[in-house]
Parts: sequence; C-alpha cells; structure tokens
Amino acid sequence: MTAVDVHLFGASSPLGQAFREQLAREQGWGTLHCYGRSESGPTRLDLLHPDG
Repeated sequence: MTAVDVHLFGASSPLGQAFREQLAREQGWGTLHCYGRSESGPTRLDLLHPDG
C-alpha cells in the first residue's frame, strides 16, 4: 500500500471526488480511500494497488 499526502481543497466535494477517481484511473489503482474533510489542510489519500 502506498500512502500519499496531498493538499486538496474541498476533499469531500464533487470536484475532490472527481480528482480522486481520475487519479485512481490514471495510476491503475482499484481502490482509493480519502481521510479528512478539511477544506484547507492536507488530506491523506491511501492508494491501494490491486497487486497489494
């Protein structure tokens, strides 16, 4: 599993959701979980690769 910290405004907004879905598609990750609902701070994204 790879953990990535990104600065993502409005992580729980539709735009934030679209960003996470696009990132998952581009990187080939099957599951992407987002933690944190801050509108300004870093949001932790745990990217789970299908291969483990």
